[in-house]
Amino acid sequence: MYPRKTLGRVSPPGSRFAFTLVELLAVIAIIGVLIGLLLPAVQAAREAARQSQCSSNLKQIGIALHNFHDSQGFFPPANVSNPSVSCCTGAAWGWGTYILPHIEQSDIYVQFKPNFIYPAPDGTNTLATVGASATLAPLARTSMPIYLCPSDPQGPLTSTRTENKDERKILPGGQNVRYGRSNYIISMHDNQIQNDLRSTLLNGIAFSNSRVRFKDVMDGTGSTLAAGERVDAVTGGGRGTGGTTEWGPNAGSFVMTIAPINPASAVWAGTNLHGYVNPDGTTFNLHRGMIWNGASAHYSINDFSTVNASKGYSSNHPGGALFVFCDGAVRSLNQDIDATTFKRLANRRDGNVIGSY
Repeated sequence: MYPRKTLGRVSPPGSRFAFTLVELLAVIAIIGVLIGLLLPAVQAAREAARQSQCSSNLKQIGIALHNFHDSQGFFPPANVSNPSVSCCTGAAWGWGTYILPHIEQSDIYVQFKPNFIYPAPDGTNTLATVGASATLAPLARTSMPIYLCPSDPQGPLTSTRTENKDERKILPGGQNVRYGRSNYIISMHDNQIQNDLRSTLLNGIAFSNSRVRFKDVMDGTGSTLAAGERVDAVTGGGRGTGGTTEWGPNAGSFVMTIAPINPASAVWAGTNLHGYVNPDGTTFNLHRGMIWNGASAHYSINDFSTVNASKGYSSNHPGGALFVFCDGAVRSLNQDIDATTFKRLANRRDGNVIGSY
């Protein structure tokens, strides 16, 4: 048997070639570099997939808004509430309920029989009656993927992680109920959010008891916001100053940093019910965030510096959030968009020229 030659060296018969320490360290270093290059690419690919799904959700919502308009002659109102009082004092159906037949959820819609005016006509339900119904309340707890942005880690249902009794929904008997969340909120106006939305200029495509038509979008459907995103928590804290550390939706799973004001997305079924009294004398309250199933461009994207600002638009997509416009087009808007331009996009009738964005 002849001796083997390996890399210029002669090995005696029966011997085995092995890496030297230097060669082993070099291989480990190369693998580490490759992993360092690969992980960001994998994360970017995953986020691109999530963003694509979110864009698809908004596209379907935009089509549903158009179909609703075709069938009813107007865009769905942000909510239906008592026009004689502030919109925030009673339970009201939200726009997410009205478009159910147009997102393949007709079975739930038929059971809800939602009203379009206040007070509810005979043969229709209110969100209050549904919340007190043992058979109908579970329907409002349905999780619908079309209403959820995959970049929001909060989960499909509203959170019960709060000590504030006004931020929970209590059915008769004291049962804590988690409602189906929605990351998508309709464009109400470009003004500062107030508790009484009757005092706003009502220049968005939907607000309390609204019936906005295509012809009312005088600035053009391609230049007017229809709906956008809001998440329960933005990793990194958004624009809020300071920051606190909280556990994620699954206790012990991960930690995220959020701004001092904790935002809340929305509930697709409707808007807030504060201290409603059931016929049997018991009271119950809907989850935080339910009233704000709409948003204002008065506040910057990912701004959680104040309570009202946290009710604006936000997302976990890098650098901004996704929006569907009244023409059905879905676009990403940077969180650093010019404030005046952003407001003009939300105003359907101001007649101003919109700058580049």
